[in-house]
Amino acid sequence: MPVILPSPAEEALWLDAATPAPLVQELMATLPSDAVAFREVGFAVGDARHDEPDVLDPPAPTDADADADPTLF
Repeated sequence: MPVILPSPAEEALWLDAATPAPLVQELMATLPSDAVAFREVGFAVGDARHDEPDVLDPPAPTDADADADPTLF
């Protein structure tokens, strides 16, 4: 799971080699659920060669989607 740093101050601490290890461990704490949002994205999000903002667009609907029950995976 990636570390999500919610502020520039925390990003600076994360990147500073002089930050004490206990503080770095605190930065790796789980974010509260109201600080993150989950949404469906297309397959381009997993392709490192595709570095455009549209990777976060919802996937295009398909005929199979109309009949399928929603699932996480």
